[in-house]
Parts: sequence; C-alpha cells; structure tokens
Amino acid sequence: MPHTSTNAKQNPAVPAFSFLGALADMPRAETLTHLDLSHVQYTDQDHLGMVMSYATLAPLAIICAYGTWLASRRELSVILMGVGQIFNEIINAVLKRAISQARPTGFLGKGYGMPSSHAQFMAFFVAYAVLHLYTYTHFRQNIWKHLLAVGLTLAGITVAYSRVYLGYHTSNQVLAGVAVGIILATLYFTFIRDVVRPSGFCRQVVTHPWAQYVYLRDPTESDPYLLEREYQWHMAQLDARLKRD
Repeated sequence: MPHTSTNAKQNPAVPAFSFLGALADMPRAETLTHLDLSHVQYTDQDHLGMVMSYATLAPLAIICAYGTWLASRRELSVILMGVGQIFNEIINAVLKRAISQARPTGFLGKGYGMPSSHAQFMAFFVAYAVLHLYTYTHFRQNIWKHLLAVGLTLAGITVAYSRVYLGYHTSNQVLAGVAVGIILATLYFTFIRDVVRPSGFCRQVVTHPWAQYVYLRDPTESDPYLLEREYQWHMAQLDARLKRD
C-alpha cells in the first residue's frame, strides 16, 4: 500500500502517490483556493451561526429541487421558472459589476456585495412561487395556500438575514437584493402570464415532437387539478388491486 511520509506532506517538492497510483506533485499552499459554492464560515461555538450557515445554502437546495421537479413531473412551468431564475442571476452579476460596492469584510466572500445574490435569488424564487401559487394552484382548502406562502416567505427572510448575520453582506446590500428579486419576479411572471401564455407559445412547445418524446406537459393550462386527479387514479388502482387479491 503506498505510503506518504511526513516529509512529503511538509515539502511540496516531494512527489506523493495519488489515489490512482501515479506520481503527482503535492500542491503548494500558496496556490490553493476553495470552492465558494458551499464554503460558509461562522464564529466557532456560535450555534445560531451554524444554523444560519445551513440556511444560507438554501439556493443550492432549490437548484437541486428544480432538477428533481423537472425530472419527476416534466412540467413546462418548471422550465419557465428556471429560465427566469437564470435571468435573475445574470441581472445580479451585471448590477454587482456596475455598482462595484465592496463587501463588509475583506475575508468573507469573493467579489462585490451590492446587491446580495443570495437575497436576490431567494426573493425571486419566493415571489414567483407565491404568484404562481395564488394564480394557478388550486386546493380544496385555501388555508394550504396561505401556509405555503408564509413558509416560503419565512424561508426567504431567513436566508436574507443569514447573509447579514454571517457578515457576508451589509443590510443595505441584502435589502437591495430582495427588492430587485421581487421586482424581477413580478415583471417576469406578468410577462409569462399576459404575453407568453396567451400567444400559444407554451402549447407549441409541449406539442413539439421532442417535447412529446420526453413527456413534457403543461398542466397549468390543461388541467390545474392534475395532481389531485393523479392521486385519485392511483388510489382507485390500489383499491381495485386489493379487491382482486
């Protein structure tokens, strides 16, 4: 079994065995960096800081949720919302470069801080989701709409607050991100609802041969009660199978 000596670990000039068994030079400390995507720092022994660190990773979980939702449900509304989310991120990058305002510290986070990308991401997601919820989603009891809207809003507020608490952004940078995200989500949702859908574009997309090949659908227009009907169908199938057995 290959063994790397202590000298090899301390001396970057000494080659060490990689996991593939080939010789590779140990990297020099001054050349190393880290992946900011999931690198969150908080004060040691700060339990609230640890919770905020997990909360600030919510955008990563939402990105995974987009992919999972699309793969499992094959709904065009996921793609439309995802495109808006990407557009929102592009606007954030443009604004950061144009404003060029530094972060509150020089050692937490990279790049500019105005507006906060986390706050803008969550604001867009929450605002668009709530608008879609109240416009297209149907429940037997409206209380579920209100509970979902409150839950989404609290999640967005928690992520925004985490950026200030952890020292990655100032309050103004976070508030600016929230404002931009809400405005963009409202404008984009209105554009989809009043321009894209009435134009027949969505119907053309889901009837395209490629879309039909992957079972892409748009229940937002065809059947807003699809989820309930699917559940009832599966329960009916289960009852029929139990009766046969």
